[in-house]
Amino acid sequence: MLCSILAHESSTFAAENMKTIADIAHLRQSGQLDEALAKVEILREANPRDYSVACCAAWVYVSLMKQNARYSRCDLFYDYLQKLKALNLPIDRETILYDNVLWAIRQLLADCSQDADSIKDGLATLIEILQDFPVNTAGEAYRSLLSTAIKIKNWPTLPEFVDWWNLDNLRAQDYKKTEYNGVALMSVAEATYNALCRCLLVCDDEDKILDFTKMLSLVIAAHPEYQYLPYYNAKLLFKIGKIEQAMEALKPFARKKASDFWVWQLLGDEVNDDAEKMKFYCKAALCKGKDEMLVKMREQVGLYLIQHGKREMGKCLIEKVIDTRRMINKAPSYTIQDLIREPWWNATQANWDKEFAQEQAALAEEFLFGKLNTYEVLVTYVNTQKGAISFLTEQRQEGFFMERSKRIHSIKKNDILRLHAQEISQSGSTKVRRWEVSGEPNEQLCKTVTGILRKCKGGYGFVDKVFVNAALANAYDDAAMVEVKAVLSYDRKKGTLGWSAIAIK
Repeated sequence: MLCSILAHESSTFAAENMKTIADIAHLRQSGQLDEALAKVEILREANPRDYSVACCAAWVYVSLMKQNARYSRCDLFYDYLQKLKALNLPIDRETILYDNVLWAIRQLLADCSQDADSIKDGLATLIEILQDFPVNTAGEAYRSLLSTAIKIKNWPTLPEFVDWWNLDNLRAQDYKKTEYNGVALMSVAEATYNALCRCLLVCDDEDKILDFTKMLSLVIAAHPEYQYLPYYNAKLLFKIGKIEQAMEALKPFARKKASDFWVWQLLGDEVNDDAEKMKFYCKAALCKGKDEMLVKMREQVGLYLIQHGKREMGKCLIEKVIDTRRMINKAPSYTIQDLIREPWWNATQANWDKEFAQEQAALAEEFLFGKLNTYEVLVTYVNTQKGAISFLTEQRQEGFFMERSKRIHSIKKNDILRLHAQEISQSGSTKVRRWEVSGEPNEQLCKTVTGILRKCKGGYGFVDKVFVNAALANAYDDAAMVEVKAVLSYDRKKGTLGWSAIAIK
């Protein structure tokens, strides 16, 4: 009889609990979260070991976390997260619940990423709570956490968050670029390592930075397509005083960005030797770009030149800075304003020593690319649409190089160029570091021949062994004494090299 009474009471109690749980669920789903919280806490107090009640409480906490997923309310968010963690619900039975917790955390992180100015010290508490927190690492919510976290700026404990997330859980596809609306996007892995580098650049823990650079070097070796990692690796090594290692680490990146002034400026900034600084700064000053983009570099290099005995060159750059800032309605810096009041300024004529600058730039390029050779070549064809220039060398070797800047329009067939490159490629484009039109005669490529014109039936003729086309030969009689300007040329039908006249008199 007593067992029947107890069973009846237990059944009645369970039924009442289920009704209360249903009421709480209704309150939660209708947005009445304060009422739901009050009821579920009373129910929990009365039923501390009831699994259904614990699950009901967990879902209320998740809803309250989503409601308070703002950095300004992170203390409330953490309070509910800790209460949920204390329930110790098994993830294998409550995967959906725990995924919803991660979506709420992602919502908090997304709010943090909207504000780039304030330091996110408060997120350190989140990392503490997440230690030993059950997560479904195969779920999309878990993956979205990383993608959102790395967008947060000024988060000093991002490395600790990433340690918790555990990069060992990256999948093979996370190392590959993705595409959105036809635009290639950086891989999750690359974006994560970039974000960690930026964070460590403001870190003062040298041991931590050194350990990270060792790991980063392995990533760079495995993924050379990750464009900016060598740059960040070098910056981190510079930060901890590993100058030689940093310079070597920067080389692969700098070679790809050799036409950008800021790469050479960075190299100059980081070395201590004045001779080294000079060559890198001169190379930076010779780089092309929009004047407004070059202002800071020109000011820095100009001041350096002035301080190191090159006042005429330095004044030349400073005047460009003044002119550029005037064009955008901005005054020169106070440093420049003070500089132009000095007595020597008006007494000094601005003069850019091109020869000195180019000598220094050549030394800078030698550091990056190795020793460059100089080749004089004859232009045989200019394809302005594709940006390709074909040529013949003094050794009668054919080749071509790419020039996609506007400078290509200044080149014409039969010009003689001076190319600076490590070697002339036997197959494919020659990697030319710089070039200029040669102003000096080169008889290996272009020569003047005086002799008798021997005309043939087709109207063309020869002077000695120089071919003269009909258009040039037409104005002269057979056996006339003439002078021709001839260039080395390739006869594709015969597959032989010879000389062709380009002018006659």
